[in-house]
Amino acid sequence: MIKKISNLLDGFFDKKNGEIKFARKLVNKEFAIKLGIILIIAINLCIGVLLEGMSSLGGFLYGKSFNIFNLINPFVVVTRFFQFLPIYLVLNIVTIAVYVKLIMNIRASFKEFDEGQKGSSRFATQEEIHEQYRNVPATKEIYSGKGGIPVARNCINGKEIIYIDDSPVNNLIIGTTRSGKGETFVVPLIDIYSRASQKASLVINDPKGELVAMCKETLENRGYEVHMLNLLEPINSMSYNPLQLIKEAYKKKNYSEAQLLCNTLTHSLYNNPNAKDPFWENSAKSLVNALILAICDECINSGEEDKITMYTVANMLSELGGSNEKIGDSEINMLDEYFKKLPSDSVAKSQYATSSFAGGNTRGGIFSMAMSKLQNFTFEEIAKMTSRNSLDLEDIGFSKINNSKPKAIFMVTPDYDTSNHVLSSIFVRQIYYVLAKQSSLSHTGKCDREVIFLLDEFGNMPPIEGMANIATVCLGRGIRFNLIIQAYSQLDKLYGEDAKTIIGNCGNQMYILTNENDTAEKFSKLLGNKTIITSSRSGEVFSLNKSHTENLDSRELKKSDELKIHEGENIIVRVIKRRDLNGNKITPYPIYNRGEYAMRYRYEYLYEDFDNQCSVFKNVVVNSLHKDVKLKDLIIDFNSRKVKNQLENEKVNVLKDEDNNESSKKEIDNQNILSSKDKELAISSDKNNLLSKEQIKIIKEQINTLDALEEYLRSIGREDVYNAFLKVIG
Repeated sequence: MIKKISNLLDGFFDKKNGEIKFARKLVNKEFAIKLGIILIIAINLCIGVLLEGMSSLGGFLYGKSFNIFNLINPFVVVTRFFQFLPIYLVLNIVTIAVYVKLIMNIRASFKEFDEGQKGSSRFATQEEIHEQYRNVPATKEIYSGKGGIPVARNCINGKEIIYIDDSPVNNLIIGTTRSGKGETFVVPLIDIYSRASQKASLVINDPKGELVAMCKETLENRGYEVHMLNLLEPINSMSYNPLQLIKEAYKKKNYSEAQLLCNTLTHSLYNNPNAKDPFWENSAKSLVNALILAICDECINSGEEDKITMYTVANMLSELGGSNEKIGDSEINMLDEYFKKLPSDSVAKSQYATSSFAGGNTRGGIFSMAMSKLQNFTFEEIAKMTSRNSLDLEDIGFSKINNSKPKAIFMVTPDYDTSNHVLSSIFVRQIYYVLAKQSSLSHTGKCDREVIFLLDEFGNMPPIEGMANIATVCLGRGIRFNLIIQAYSQLDKLYGEDAKTIIGNCGNQMYILTNENDTAEKFSKLLGNKTIITSSRSGEVFSLNKSHTENLDSRELKKSDELKIHEGENIIVRVIKRRDLNGNKITPYPIYNRGEYAMRYRYEYLYEDFDNQCSVFKNVVVNSLHKDVKLKDLIIDFNSRKVKNQLENEKVNVLKDEDNNESSKKEIDNQNILSSKDKELAISSDKNNLLSKEQIKIIKEQINTLDALEEYLRSIGREDVYNAFLKVIG
């Protein structure tokens, strides 16, 4: 036992600054009181021993011995206390006074400095987390209310629970590749939301197709209607026509909305925040806007609405933009001619203005830029997938009588081919547009059903138009975004200055792991600073009387190089969490899930419902409306339509104009010819006879028209002769 205590003390004092920590323990109020009580008891025992000894010494002559049991005999102790009360009082008062003085001296030397002088940040305790967040069963069980993101876990009474944040908040998750973000956050989040009694619709970016393979069956069993936008294998995909909303707006003659939707789409296609000269991108946007609106007008008027597709847009630019017709001495571009003949109030014509004003090389550059992004829509499978529409986007957030199921939409975006990723960004933007518009028209101002966007690899998705504004206002409409990135630099590259707004509107920032130092440093600053006491020691090398000095200093709660945390661990900064479950105001200290409270991996507790070993992406099959579409049925044959007729009429008009011009020229020339009589009359108009013989000869032999006569006389300074001649001939 003694050896065990000795080892414990040795281990304690072997710790860094162990002596100072032990001394500081003495100034703890609770510890000091307990130690004081023990000291008083010890002093009173000593007094009892002394009195018993004196009593025994006095009775030694009478055979009385020292009786140790008198020290604990209550009757003897009480009797002796009152018998020698002055002695007890004096010694106890002196002891207490000395002890208090000693504690005050120790406290003055070793007490903690005022907390927070140079930073007061710390991590939240388990008790605080329990008071501030709802907890739900870790697996299987359906629970009441809405879902939320997992922020912590614990085990209470042998039952594992997960604390969730179900408040209206956007979340930014930082996790580099292979950091475990899918296993510890993405799949658990899908599980938590799908077990809520008030189920939310889910829109999930699935870079490899692993999530839809793993989750589809379980989500369907839990009441979800599962869709897959499959850019990896577009034939096995839901149908999605990016022009559907534009077509609907145009049919309603809401041309301003159609133009707005066009601009939203083309912004996603062509916007480059890092472009040095945005002229080409902006011009390409205007051109494609014009093409889309023109096709809407053409097909709606002709009853061929199924041809309003991006494939048709690309085909129109290719067919008309690349064709020129020679009319007279000039060449006319067929696309120019098409838009030239549109009514002056046409919305398509106004969008085409940039291209129509551009010169040859500039126009070619604009056409090339536009076609570079439209080219992907000419690939057969993408062309078919974008030719039909299988889901009303409004159904994602609003229930209908015949369809009240929550939706789970997986966007499968292959990591080895990013050429079509822009479709996923357009899809997200159009979903938000539809839901936001419908929310504004609803009685509640929000979606009937909460909509959760879980955008894994958000930093690798093409930029979503207006994302900064979306992040600012979406929460009030019942729409939440969970943005998963590898580093802050990804957002800076994609969104420029807007990246700050996007990050600033994420109330929770969860750190899992990063290999970028700038991101680690930035997150370290978010955690804040704490006040620490640094101690120093000075004195001779072999001196036993060294002096110790303590100073206040500031330190990051976690330095950037300390953010290399273990598997399953994460740190959450939660700036907008300001009240607990009872409505009490709180300070939202960061949450550090570590050790026994670290988040568990999917395979540790969710493998029965989400088993990636038995789920293979190629086995996922969805209903496809577009697999039998024939691309030739989507083409508008402009050669047999009004463009060709317009060009033929143009040729006829040009020929007529040429004939008329030739006749007019001949008539003018006839009126302009000078006869010999006219020449003599011109010469006789020289009243002062100043024309030389040589000049007269030139007029007679070389001047045959009135214009030539005028030019010659003016060249020799004899305008007076010409003016006199004009007066004579009237």
